[in-house]
Parts: sequence; C-alpha cells; structure tokens
Amino acid sequence: MKFGLLDIDPAENPAVLDTGTWDAAEACRQIRAANYDWTAVGKAIRESKPALPQADTFQPWNGSASISPNGAWFLASLHDGQSVILRVGREENGQLGKPLDTRRLPSGESLVVFSTSAAVLDPYCRLLKPGKGPQALGATPRLGIGTRMTTQVWPGIFDAMTQRSMAANSIQNSIRELSLLDDLLAARPPETNYSTGIGTIEAGWTGSTYEGLWVAGVLAVLKSDQPLRYGADADHVQVKRGAAGIERAKRVIRAARYYSFFTLDMADVLDYSALSQSSTGNAEPFLMEKFPTRSKDVVSWSITRSCSTSAAGAIVSIAPRSDVLSVSIGTH
Repeated sequence: MKFGLLDIDPAENPAVLDTGTWDAAEACRQIRAANYDWTAVGKAIRESKPALPQADTFQPWNGSASISPNGAWFLASLHDGQSVILRVGREENGQLGKPLDTRRLPSGESLVVFSTSAAVLDPYCRLLKPGKGPQALGATPRLGIGTRMTTQVWPGIFDAMTQRSMAANSIQNSIRELSLLDDLLAARPPETNYSTGIGTIEAGWTGSTYEGLWVAGVLAVLKSDQPLRYGADADHVQVKRGAAGIERAKRVIRAARYYSFFTLDMADVLDYSALSQSSTGNAEPFLMEKFPTRSKDVVSWSITRSCSTSAAGAIVSIAPRSDVLSVSIGTH
C-alpha cells in the first residue's frame, strides 16, 4: 500500500504510521459485515463483565472496554490487522471527533466506528479510559525499556511490570532508532547523525517512527488486561547548536507531542568550562549567569539530587509537571 511515497504493508510493519486504521473504508465494511450481538456487548461492558462476547470476524479487547453516559466503548482488531474503536449507544458525542461510520441498530442504539489514530487514542485514554494512556510519572521510580522490536517485546515487558508491580517507560526509543513520519512519507534518505560517545550513525534504523511507536504501544496496552503504570519517553532528543539544530529538536518534540516524558541530549550545546569549576562558591554564580531565568528552580531541585556531567555526553531529562521544572543531568 502507498502512503505518500512510502510503500509498506502496515500489518507487517507496525509502529510506522500514526494510526492503526489505514484503510477506513475496508475497516467499516468489515464491521458492517460482522454478525455480532451488539446489544450483548454493550450490556457486558455496562455490567463490567470480565469477558466481552467473542466475534468470528474481529477481536474485541476486554482491557479497552469503557462506559460513559452515552455508550459503551471498546477496541476491536480486524482480520487485516487494522484496529478500530467502537461505541454502542443511543446518543452521538464529539469526544473523539468525527467518526468513520455510524449505523442504526435494531435496538434503536447506534454503532459508531472511530479510527485508532493518535489524535483519537489520546482523548480516548484521557477521557474514556483513564490510566490506559502514557502517564507523566513524576518522581516514580521506573525502568526505561527500549522497544526496538516494537510489538514483539511488549508482552514480556507487561508481564515483568505486573509481576514486579513496577512502573516503566515501556514506549521508549531515540533518534538512533526512530524516524520522523513526514520524512518516511516523503522518502527522504536517513539523516547521518553524530552522537557523542557513539560516533556517526544513520538515524531511524529500526524503520519505526516517533508517531507510530506511540500508537503501537498504546494499542498494545489497550489490548492488555494488566494494570500498567507506564510512560512514553522520547529519548535522546538532541538539541544541537544553531537555528537548524533547535528546529530539528522542535520537529522531534512535535512528532512526539503525545509522549509523557522527554530526554533532551544537550551534549552539543553545554558549556564544558563548567567542568573546571572546582569551587562550590563559584558554582552558583556560574549557574545564575548561564540560566538567569530558571536558575532558582534548578538549584532548588538539585538540593536533594546529585548531578554530574561528562565530556562523554550530558543528558537532561524533563518530566512534564505543573509545579516544578524537573531536570536531571547525568552522564551517558
């Protein structure tokens, strides 16, 4: 199938497109052709039954089911590898935007079909299924688990998280592994990138994208019955000197706008003369000079944490929080 200048089969190449519904007409056809008891599935969700009625032509996922005043919702996987969100209810609503299809059922309720694009999955997880989307975990201890094999590794990660009752950034990759979707759709060659301490590499060698990895990861969580506390880390967002370097970082952050955690690699723009500051008395004035507007936040944060830098590369991790600026500086 062609998407821009990109020719792939999304079912065989997950974590590339920013949606799990790449052929809306075919997805709607399959749902309309399904011989399924829609009234029964709505009742099962409203009564919080542990299992949804099974179907011959699609897979309903128990872990995705949600109830709202205007209907019962769940995720369904189709035979061609696509996924859609379905709602059985009596009223229309605009929480997830414009649906792909609406059909009146004999019961008088409506069956509404939504895509599983990132723009739909984000409000679904925030408004209708809280806790199923990536969370800003603040100071919660967690593992950062790279998912270079995309859909192959999440079952094992989820089992480990459940067995150990631990949190993790289970959606995590970096500029080394991921491309920007716009670049793939335009068939641009991979960027050659210099990474401090590693050398020159081609970016995006896994074939996945920031946008696609997020969608694939959220769909994997919605398909799981396990109670997962997880984040999505756009790792190693490189901030390089000059206007082009800043714009490149902004492009990555825009592509990863639904992520919950961002690790900024500042190695190229740091002032390494700070390494020669051996006097504690000189450290704070130096910080005030370099960060005049946020230095008090950094000093306050660092009181209870130790920070270090190294010529091998400095990493700054920022977790979205409303009350403080959380910055972690360390070696990598």
